[in-house]
Amino acid sequence: MADRFPRSRARCQAISREHWGIIAAVRAGDEELAAKRVMEHVLRAGQHLVETIQGSQRQGAARR
Repeated sequence: MADRFPRSRARCQAISREHWGIIAAVRAGDEELAAKRVMEHVLRAGQHLVETIQGSQRQGAARR
């Protein structure tokens, strides 16, 4: 997927911030916060993937 839909620099930075937020919650021993941050991260990743694929499909349709 990464080859077909490369990430922007902004998305990579957001992913890194999310990961560090998860790590900080785990290090603090806050299971609820860690779980919340993981859930939010997965939801954002899914939403980003859907938006990326939809954008690709729109571009493909416009080229035809």
